[in-house]
Amino acid sequence: MGGTTPLPAALAKLLDIAKDLKIKSGRVSVTAVLVTDGKANVPIRRSVIEDLHELCTAIKRAGIRVVVYPTEVNAFDPAPTYIGHLINWCGAEVKSYELGNP
Repeated sequence: MGGTTPLPAALAKLLDIAKDLKIKSGRVSVTAVLVTDGKANVPIRRSVIEDLHELCTAIKRAGIRVVVYPTEVNAFDPAPTYIGHLINWCGAEVKSYELGNP
C-alpha cells in the first residue's frame, strides 16, 4: 500500500476493537503493536496532529498498551513522523527488530 498513511484511522479502529473486546470479555489487558514509519497524512476529522492527540488520550485513558516498531524511513522524505507523539501522548514503547537471514 502506498500514497496514504491512515495512522489516525488505525488508532480509531484500535479503540473500537478494544472496546468491543472489553465488553465481550470483561476485564482484559489490551496491547497494540504498531509497525509504522510514523508518517500520517490522512486526518479523520480535523488535522492529523489533533486527531492523534485526541485518539492517544483516549487510548491512554482506556489503559491500552502501545508498542511501536518503527520501519525504515526514507531520509529524503520530508513528511513529519509522529512516533514522538505516540510516545508522549499514548505512552508508547518503541522497540527495534533485526531481520535475520532465512
